[in-house]
Order: sequence, then structure tokens, then C-alpha cells
Amino acid sequence: MSRGRTEEVSFAALLARVPDLMGTLLDWYRRSHRDLPWRHTHDPYALWVSEVMLQQTQVSTVLAYYERFLRRYPDVESLAATDEEALLKAWEGLGYYGRAKRMHLAARAILQRGGWPRRAVELQALPGIGRSTAGAIASFAFGEAAPILDGNIRRIWARLLGLDRPASGQVLVSLWRLSGAAVQSADPALVNQALMELGATVCRPRNPFCGVCPLPSWCEAALSGDPERFPPRSPRHARPLLEVSLGIIWRGGRFLVTKRAPNGFLGGLWELPGGKWQEGETAPEALRRELREELALEVIHLRPHPAVRHGYSHFEVRLHPFECEAADDAEPHTPLAHRWILSEEIGTLAFPAGTHKVFARMFPIRSRAAESAGRYGTRDGP
Repeated sequence: MSRGRTEEVSFAALLARVPDLMGTLLDWYRRSHRDLPWRHTHDPYALWVSEVMLQQTQVSTVLAYYERFLRRYPDVESLAATDEEALLKAWEGLGYYGRAKRMHLAARAILQRGGWPRRAVELQALPGIGRSTAGAIASFAFGEAAPILDGNIRRIWARLLGLDRPASGQVLVSLWRLSGAAVQSADPALVNQALMELGATVCRPRNPFCGVCPLPSWCEAALSGDPERFPPRSPRHARPLLEVSLGIIWRGGRFLVTKRAPNGFLGGLWELPGGKWQEGETAPEALRRELREELALEVIHLRPHPAVRHGYSHFEVRLHPFECEAADDAEPHTPLAHRWILSEEIGTLAFPAGTHKVFARMFPIRSRAAESAGRYGTRDGP
């Protein structure tokens, strides 16, 4: 039997057993689920906030932000009315800042249409809401039998099937059919929560807890004795390390910060001026060149501080900070917004996590409160 035919037979067999499988899974979920704040509401706004925060971010990190964010922006009206800089400050430390920007656009679109869409297909028309996020909101808030196929649920189906190739094309269509059958078999909100919970706490990418899984007799991956092999992971590539020089350019008791362009990587955040080394450059040479090219500034009296390292999604940076002064008290020439700020003002602007690591070294007492809130050591994304 061909590989494709074998997969079709396995898929058809699992599809027929979905109602029984979901019955067992829901019994487990009622006994074992975590008590998470977004599981106590049917408010589409609060559920949306949780779903967006949980994209590419661990639950433990989201818990530190979720309720604080809702206190500041309790409804779609308050989110739509805020300005982007305030929103980025509220999001600071969660990374992947494009999520917050798309939420801002979506909030305004919801108000323009006169309220929340109630169906998953309509929710998908909003900025930043894909099929799985739409399914989550529609099922949790409105009870629609809308499926989800996030990374956790895709992994569950792949392991139950013993799928030994990446889920794409027709295979992905089949996995969506399994999720669709699941939400048709019982309460869709409970089914989606149970699948997500199983993937997050038991059927983990590495070191899955097969011994406490409620579905071992259904699972081809568990029966193989090597469940981590399913689904196959793409080969990991070493992230390149970029060397970056930064300037803490003093003028009196204030130092210069610049604002990144609104679009693109870390768009709209504030940062210390500087940039990547070119081949053959030393750290001071790179800083002088970057400041000359980007700000038309010459600096003097460079005083180095220890470098800090920070990881992004696809690369890492080693940040080399230098205290210095602008020659002749010159003003920067740049189309980007810039300010001269006191160290006490760090907490009023949104900076990337890597910049906060530099601040923690430079201004340890003033940075301690932000550090204890978990803002340093996180991984940023676009």
C-alpha cells in the first residue's frame, strides 16, 4: 500500500473514532485543566486579548501581562482610542510587537462595523486574526462549532496518526477536518480548550508525558516508543550573532534616544542610537560611523561598558554600549523622532528588551523595578 493510501486509511479510522476520543479527552480535561483567568469569561474582547498574547508566548509570561493589560484597556473602545506609543508601552516585554499594532487596527475596525462579529469566518476578516484565533474566539465567546489547529493541536493529531512528514497541503486539510469533527462531537468551547490543554501540558514537543495522557491507546506515536519523532521537526539552524555598538550620548544630565520607523522590525519602539559592525570595524569605529551616517553626529570621550547579549526569533545580538558626548553639543539630524531624556524617564517609553538589558547595567537601581516585573531576558519579535 502506498504511503498516501496508508495515511488515508489511518485518517479515516481516526476520524471515525473522534467522538469516543473527545469523550475521553473531556473527562480528563474536567479533572485536570489549569485554572487560567481567560477561562472564566465569555467576553470576546478579553478572550481575543488572551489569544493574541498567547501566540508565540508562554502562558507563564502572559499571566504577568493579561490582567494588567485589561485594567488599562478594559474594552475594545479603550483599545481603539489609545495611541500607538501608549499601547506599545503596555505591551513592552511581550515581544512580537506587530501583534499589538494589529490589535489596535482590529479594535478600530470592530467599532466601525458596529460591534463584534459572531462567526469565525467574519472574525478572520479583522487584522491579525487568523483561522485558529477566529475559531477560538467564536467557540469560547459565541459557542460556534469552529475548529482550531494551532501548533499544539496539530502536534496532537500528528502523533495520534503517527504522521512522519510535515503537515502541509492535503495533510493539513485532513488535520483541519479532524479538528472540525472534534468540535461537532461535543461542546466546541470545551473541546477546543481540552485539545489546547493536552498539547500544552502533556503532549509537549519535547519530553511528552505519555504516562499521564488520557489517549495512549489511540496514539500511534506513543505506541512507537519514540513519540518525540512525530511530527518530524525542521532542522534547527544556528542563529547568526550580530555585533552592535550603542551610544549613551550625554548632554548635560540627559541622553539621546531615537524612535524606530513605524513599520518593520521593532517598529515604533525607542532605542539607543547605533548599529551593526561592518567587516573589520572595531566597536568604537562602528559607533562613530553609525552616528555619523544616521544622525550626522560626531561623538567624543567614548567610555565602554560590558556588552550584553540578547536573542530574537532568528538571530542574536551582542550589544556594546558606550557612554559619550556629542561634539560641540550638536543636535542630531534625522527624520526619525528623537528625545534627550533623563534616566528617570526610561519607564515612560517603550524600548526593546535588549535595550532594557543595557539600562539594567547602566542604571541598576532605577531599572530594578522593571527587571523584577520580568521585562529583561525576554525574546523580542517583530
